[in-house]
Amino acid sequence: MDREVMRLRDMLSAKLSEIIYNSFWFSPEMDFLMAAIDKSQEVIWFRVYLFIDNIKVWPYLCSMAVTSIKTTYSLDVETVEKLAELARRWNVSKSAALRRAIRAATKIAPPRAEDAIRALEELQESLDLSKGLARRWEKKTRDERRASSRHLESK
Repeated sequence: MDREVMRLRDMLSAKLSEIIYNSFWFSPEMDFLMAAIDKSQEVIWFRVYLFIDNIKVWPYLCSMAVTSIKTTYSLDVETVEKLAELARRWNVSKSAALRRAIRAATKIAPPRAEDAIRALEELQESLDLSKGLARRWEKKTRDERRASSRHLESK
């Protein structure tokens, strides 16, 4: 279901609840809503033919149900703005832009563990940190954390 169909469904379900609550079982509004609900539940039937060497061989009678996933996700404002910009640039809905971005991201190979370790080693080397400086930094940080823990425990 797309956004508009879901909005319509939610609106109609609220109206149906109100009609049932007020016991208007045989009202014209109830007839209308029930007809709309029945129509929305119809299955689409179609025929599929198997062709072998351009000869129609086998008819299949199929029914089709459209699969959709309803999900709720939370995005920060900056991400929503970037998603809207992608949708405008690609001239598609935000949902389609999100699907395209996810598909593109899954095609990118994740970084290997060796690459991450190499990057960390390069970062450490760029700091020119001697063992003595590293020990002093470690002691200072440990002392600060302990002092902070004692301060929190005393409250």
